[in-house]
Amino acid sequence: MTLNETPSERDQRLKELRKEEPDVVIKAIQESVEPWWEIAFIHPEKKLMAVKEVKDAMMSRADYIADALKENKEPWTILWGIGQVEEFFRYEPIVEGIVYALKHNENAWQTYEEIKEYRWLMKDERIQDALVLALRNHNGPWFTLDVILDYYDLETEQRTIDAIIHQIEHSDHYYLLIQSILDSEFLFNHPSIRKAIEQRIPDIAHGIRKSEKNWDILRSIEDIDYIIENDLVIDAIVYAIEKTNEALRLIWRVCEIPSLIQLLKIQRVIAKQIRESKDFISILYYLQGNRRLVESDVIREAILNKISDISNQIRTEDYPIQTAQSITGFYYLLEYPEIQEALRSRASDLLRQSFDYDLDIFEKGQALFFLRTHNEFHQYLADYLRGCTYGNRLEKIAKSFSEVLQDKLVIQSIIDLLGNTEYPHYIIGALEDTALRHNQEVLRAIETRIQDIVTGLQTEEIPWYEIEEIAVGDILIEHQTIREAILNVILKSDNGWICLPSLMSKPELIENEQLQDSILEHIEEIAEYIRRDKKDLPLFLDRFYEVPFLRENTTIQDAYLYRIDEIIEDIETRREFWYDIGSISDNPIIVTQKRVQEAILKREKDLIHHLRFREDAWNIIGNICGVEYLLDSEQIREAISHVIERTNNPWFFEYYGELQQFIDEQRIKEGFLTRVEDFAYWIKHGPNSCEVEAFVKMIPYLYNNEMIKSAIENICES
Repeated sequence: MTLNETPSERDQRLKELRKEEPDVVIKAIQESVEPWWEIAFIHPEKKLMAVKEVKDAMMSRADYIADALKENKEPWTILWGIGQVEEFFRYEPIVEGIVYALKHNENAWQTYEEIKEYRWLMKDERIQDALVLALRNHNGPWFTLDVILDYYDLETEQRTIDAIIHQIEHSDHYYLLIQSILDSEFLFNHPSIRKAIEQRIPDIAHGIRKSEKNWDILRSIEDIDYIIENDLVIDAIVYAIEKTNEALRLIWRVCEIPSLIQLLKIQRVIAKQIRESKDFISILYYLQGNRRLVESDVIREAILNKISDISNQIRTEDYPIQTAQSITGFYYLLEYPEIQEALRSRASDLLRQSFDYDLDIFEKGQALFFLRTHNEFHQYLADYLRGCTYGNRLEKIAKSFSEVLQDKLVIQSIIDLLGNTEYPHYIIGALEDTALRHNQEVLRAIETRIQDIVTGLQTEEIPWYEIEEIAVGDILIEHQTIREAILNVILKSDNGWICLPSLMSKPELIENEQLQDSILEHIEEIAEYIRRDKKDLPLFLDRFYEVPFLRENTTIQDAYLYRIDEIIEDIETRREFWYDIGSISDNPIIVTQKRVQEAILKREKDLIHHLRFREDAWNIIGNICGVEYLLDSEQIREAISHVIERTNNPWFFEYYGELQQFIDEQRIKEGFLTRVEDFAYWIKHGPNSCEVEAFVKMIPYLYNNEMIKSAIENICES
């Protein structure tokens, strides 16, 4: 590389270099002033890397690269370039260069990002010493702490605790470090660290009042009760909402903090902003769906005082849909004739914009539900359906507007769509759970596309990885020609076996003897595929354990257990280890291993901590709910119940089907029953009313609750 090259010129030159003969490549590596770029581009080329002289040329630059790591302002770019060549990282001068970069470069965490996959290197004591030094002395200590929490047991060492306390006491960005500390149950509950944090509470309050980063500060400490419930901090939040330019974002965050929204002083300052802010409509958008704020007397009064402004805005603005979306959920506002008349006066504009903006706004209880009876509604819906390319829009329509799927205009639009789409298998799949799958006209339209799908499979215009889209339902699999085409793809393609797990729900395919015999011929290839580095393996493909005749195969079992040490280490050390649990939770070959069970259960205390404090606790639940022996823990169930009782959207529970088996467990049931009033409110007035109603119907003790039944009946009558 020449120093005068731009990055784009360099990349283009290196792409051309990959096509050259080995002697040209060797000369380029030997003469480059930044050989890590040549190495990065050449290493993926297997033919070139098979030439010993090319590898020797790379390694001949190792001392030069080691020196560059000490001198370059961005050493992580060098490590990125050589990152795929393990020999470099076993060369002592390179290791010394990495240690130097970690100690002396302010952005040490970026260097760690490039070496973290080499676990043996990360365990080098010099690397660990440099990490703790960076935590204590460098800017961005929260990034460094994240590395520690991801890869080490260093968090329990006194030197780490001392470094954290030092940064809390002296860093201007201590609040970001506090947010990272939340990711460790041990650090968060450490008395010395808590004491250091408590001593910064006056600074936190001052920062919220005066700093341009007050929103960042609030975001960092909002989950820590002993900070967010401190009077100094509460008064600072009230002041910041009233006096600073960050009022909107602060209100958005406050709406997510249960302990704050109950406070009258918080409700009053929000009400004041509604009365005085030019952008009060955005405030209403953040408040909607939050029952305690929507039904607050002081906030209700402030909103009702804005009726004329709201109706005028609906009548005059170019995009009235935005205001309509913001007032959804304020049922008492929608009852006023002035608001109703304003909405109806813009019916055509609202209808047109709704199909460009957000179809959810047509749900029951929403401001624009009345438009479903508008004489143009079916025409707009039909035109909208004709533009459905992949079927996701059609699926949404089928869920939200099931009653209009019987309309002749709408049915004809779906028939037209089936006739014209390039992706008929997507559209047909979207019809799977609708009444239209039994409509004779629609079925005839589907029949006209069967041969196109068969041809697409035969010519590979429909790639093998889309077989799952075809096999997941029944409409297409009922056709013998489709089944035969899928089998031919798997039998004739060199890697057709990859899509085998996608057929698990179809015994008529998976039990085919010819298919099974063919798959067993590829057993070593499948095993090698499973053993591959997981970062290169699409998750939806790594499901061979679901196939019964493979699950019992010892070669397959050994392949899954090949990385068991890495899996256990990830579970034991990573900060967001629930993703590692989730990746194996439904794999009986791995998750039932005694060592794996011990590793998972060892993190029970950490799981409970994260379920309590993380905003995305539902994501954690979704990853762990397939592990029965973990859900057997009373403490875990208690923590899940805590999430149900505190979250603003407990209907997200429906997305984690494995947890359905625990739905009647007493502590989980108690958690849901504490939210009955909220469920009833959301069904009648919330912005997700259809979603909430669908959820409670899945749980008998909620659906049969009198308050919820009354809410459903009320909304049906309206």
